[in-house]
Amino acid sequence: MVVVKDIKPFAARSSQNHSSTQNELKQPCTRKWTDIKISVWDGVASVCGLAKPIQLNELVDPHNSPEVMRDRLRMLSGCWPALGRGCEGCQRQEQLGIKSERQRSDESVARPNKGSHIDKHHFDSLSAEPENLKLMFRNKCNMKCVYCSSSRSSSWQIENSLYAPENSLVNFDTDSLNVRDEKYQRHLAFTWRWLKKHSQSLKSLHISGGEPFLQSEVWHLVEYLTENPHPELKVTIVSNLQIESKSFQAGLRRLRKLREVVAGLQLICSIDSWGEPSEYIRFGHEVSQFENNFQQVLSLSEKIDVSISTTLTALNVSHLPVLTDQVYRWLHKRQFDWSFKRCKSPARLDPAVLPVEISEQPMLQTLAECERLFGGRACINEQRELFLEILNEPENPRLLFALTEYLNELDTKRSTNWQEMFPFLAGLITPIKAS
Repeated sequence: MVVVKDIKPFAARSSQNHSSTQNELKQPCTRKWTDIKISVWDGVASVCGLAKPIQLNELVDPHNSPEVMRDRLRMLSGCWPALGRGCEGCQRQEQLGIKSERQRSDESVARPNKGSHIDKHHFDSLSAEPENLKLMFRNKCNMKCVYCSSSRSSSWQIENSLYAPENSLVNFDTDSLNVRDEKYQRHLAFTWRWLKKHSQSLKSLHISGGEPFLQSEVWHLVEYLTENPHPELKVTIVSNLQIESKSFQAGLRRLRKLREVVAGLQLICSIDSWGEPSEYIRFGHEVSQFENNFQQVLSLSEKIDVSISTTLTALNVSHLPVLTDQVYRWLHKRQFDWSFKRCKSPARLDPAVLPVEISEQPMLQTLAECERLFGGRACINEQRELFLEILNEPENPRLLFALTEYLNELDTKRSTNWQEMFPFLAGLITPIKAS
């Protein structure tokens, strides 16, 4: 461990060494010491999901790489990390007096080490043991969500392999399937060794995909954690629930066993809309399959936390009230939280590209209903901030037109028809084309 001996405690420096400059940092970022995100399929890791990723390397601990140590040193010196290190977004927001991602993260009740930004031991050393791990193994997934890509979905990857990338609006993976898999096996072997060395220090483990229920690596990890108890660890798994019923039930049995030897277990079920719009947005999604499996989830012991997660896009915000009706029905069986994320990449799918007269009424209606159903929970404050942020941004006709061009390309490949599915969008594009 590299102990900081020649740097004064942060609080004692604030009034001595730095005037009020744009690069001055008021408080070190706890996430630089506690968090790490590893994408085995991409072969990269980053300390905090916003930081610039580094390549997985047999000779380097990704949580304590030279780049990360330099970032921590600058923070302990009262400065933001150098430009290009991924901290610019939070820095810009805080300079404008806006609550940044790192600040929201520290305040979130869902964060297992809430309040750790006050724990001085995190800042006593440049090296640190990881506490919060976000982990993605491979991209194996049976769906092709419109906002996803080949790095997160094998179904996307296979579709891309059938079409030439020339003039395409889709992000193509330049590696062949065989080359990708060869790299993956090397990165996977490294990740297993890293996990076994550091897993006991973890307080939270967040597993996403791809689709975790389809990945043997996930179940290998579940077995390892079950056989090697981690009594302080909370495990979160994100699933689309598009799993054959018997396989899904078998997975739930394994998770029940895991719950007995960890501090907590949460299953996040992702759903963006309901009915045919949902099956377009998340191509491969079947609402009947989701309904059947979600009923199994709702029957789980209260010892297993359950929530649903919705990604807001330009395609689903007008349909939110329909999904809200489903949520209301499910809540009669069991209480759970409902969280929202905003799709910002690709930008053409950002819900803010829509005119406010399209998005305002359904979003405010959904917000009001959620305040009635979930009033008093922290997720409501986050939802309100997110919805108002989207509604207060100006529409973007250029990106709206780019969205329809993108959907035209997907329709050609998938034999779908966005104009029939989203007629409101077709009506918006007609005057844009005319101009």
